[in-house]
Amino acid sequence: MLTSDSTAVPTTMVRPDPAPSETSQRPTEEPKVAPAATPWMERIDWPTLVRRGLLGIALTGVAFVVWLVVFSGLAFDRSQSILAQQFDTELRDGIAPVNQPIESGSPIAVLEVPALGMRQVVVEGSTSAQTATGPGHLRTSGFPGQPGVSILFGHRAAYGGVFGMLPQLARGDLVIVTTGQGESEYKVTDVATFAADDAAAFVSDGDALKLVTSDPGLIASKRLVVTAEPVGDLYERGARVPQASPSPAELGLGGDSGAAVGLLVWLEVALVVFAAALWLSRRWHRWPAWVVSAPLLVAVVWILFEQFALLLPATL
Repeated sequence: MLTSDSTAVPTTMVRPDPAPSETSQRPTEEPKVAPAATPWMERIDWPTLVRRGLLGIALTGVAFVVWLVVFSGLAFDRSQSILAQQFDTELRDGIAPVNQPIESGSPIAVLEVPALGMRQVVVEGSTSAQTATGPGHLRTSGFPGQPGVSILFGHRAAYGGVFGMLPQLARGDLVIVTTGQGESEYKVTDVATFAADDAAAFVSDGDALKLVTSDPGLIASKRLVVTAEPVGDLYERGARVPQASPSPAELGLGGDSGAAVGLLVWLEVALVVFAAALWLSRRWHRWPAWVVSAPLLVAVVWILFEQFALLLPATL
């Protein structure tokens, strides 16, 4: 109870602190900073890229060897068929060449070796470009069937391996050459191997026909030479013109360095075609895109292999 003289003491109302809101309880978020861009070279899976690159090179190498030993023979057979038709027509019309100059790659004779079942059209010239179509005649040597030493080069393994069975020949085996002058017969007198720098491979004591290929077949480090001497009289020597000495590419163990330009051009074409096929497969359905692109890719790779083969020895 309050007395009359008691003094009222005012009371102060203390408000409770407001409860902290959920927003105030959240920690302040710092602004996100975009991660630094990774250099493109660091984004590449180099081990995988190297493995795939080596695998691609290995598969390309295997494909080329298979093409060289197997499928190049198809191109050779087609060339021989065309040359045979052309030469038969020239023989019939009496215009087969027997005098120089003769255009490189032109058919000049038919070579037959009954013991091997061989019958091939011989072309003028002995670089890789010529021996890819048939046995090639060294332009500075005697003309087949005429006096002198006539030298013919042919492949041992590639392009049908036209001279691949030469080691099977024996002394006395018959070799027949038919030119615009007529038929000439030779008999084998020697089968020998010569070092790459041995000029004796190209000389003879008298008139002769020499069939030259590489030894061994896929390395072409030496020359295998079959020498045959004429049986009976030879035909009159045709007109000849002065010619420069043969280059290494014409002597069987060298390639045609001039084919490098064509190889680079077709390599660029192959890269463009492959890139276009890859782009098409991503813009379209993958399998239909590759089915459409495959024939063009095969054609380009075929030509690319042909160009590369010209850089290899003419008797490989």
